[in-house]
Amino acid sequence: MNRKLYPLCENHMFLKAYRKGKSGVNKYTAVYVLKNYRTNKDGSPMHAKLGIAINAKLGKACKRSRVKRIIRERYRAILPDIADGYILVIA
Repeated sequence: MNRKLYPLCENHMFLKAYRKGKSGVNKYTAVYVLKNYRTNKDGSPMHAKLGIAINAKLGKACKRSRVKRIIRERYRAILPDIADGYILVIA
């Protein structure tokens, strides 16, 4: 079953994930995960949201866009395994 990809668009949510979220870092990426305590109107947890922040040091716009497309595609592959109610930021 394919679930929809919900992007993280609000700057304050990125900052909250950076400050309060759990992080994992390696040579190329950093991943921040934060539990989203907001719920839908019916009380169910909100969908998992993905935020992507690519640094300009990586290259010009074409290369950065390609990296974002690759990250989104890999995220879609694991999306059924991710529980609702989380915010993920890949930087």
